[in-house]
Amino acid sequence: MIEQMCGNLNTYIDECDNNYVGTSGGNEQYLKEEMCRNVVSIVNEFDNITAKELNEMKDEVIRIKGSVTSSIHKCTTLHNDLSQFHESFQKIGDNKELCLIASIKCKHIIQQALTQLGKSGKAFNVQRKSVHNVRIPSDSYSCYITGICALPDGQVLVADYNNKRVKLLNQQYQVVSHWDVTAKPWDICQITPSEVAVA
Repeated sequence: MIEQMCGNLNTYIDECDNNYVGTSGGNEQYLKEEMCRNVVSIVNEFDNITAKELNEMKDEVIRIKGSVTSSIHKCTTLHNDLSQFHESFQKIGDNKELCLIASIKCKHIIQQALTQLGKSGKAFNVQRKSVHNVRIPSDSYSCYITGICALPDGQVLVADYNNKRVKLLNQQYQVVSHWDVTAKPWDICQITPSEVAVA
């Protein structure tokens, strides 16, 4: 649109130059005024289009922000519900009747969560890829990462299969701590705000 306006403006200036060659002093003032009116008209048209596009973009950002806020609220609510069920399961222990009732309720809540969240229908594209060295001096073998778990504070846990270790990485992906496990870890996931499970 902007290119088209620039083209129109240049065409008009060329026409004015061509008309100016054969004019006398009286017509010169008229041509200047006509040229100014046309330039002002083109600038006003540009302003109107720009304002309209900016308003459309603003509306789209507000719509997306509302959708994201709603999704975050739903996820937080569902996470809290599932955390409460997890705590309940730990308190129930070996009572089979209570365990059955809790599992039915939990299944119902999970089905509700899946219905509420639905399928996103969106595909995510990889923006960039980076390689980080997570080998530590005491590693006997090259690292083979089979599981990754991002923590809420931005740190990352990785399961190193070959060295039988779980390693804690800081936000710059540098190893800051590690934990030796008795078997080769296949995967890792967060189960509570302060606990992870290693398989």
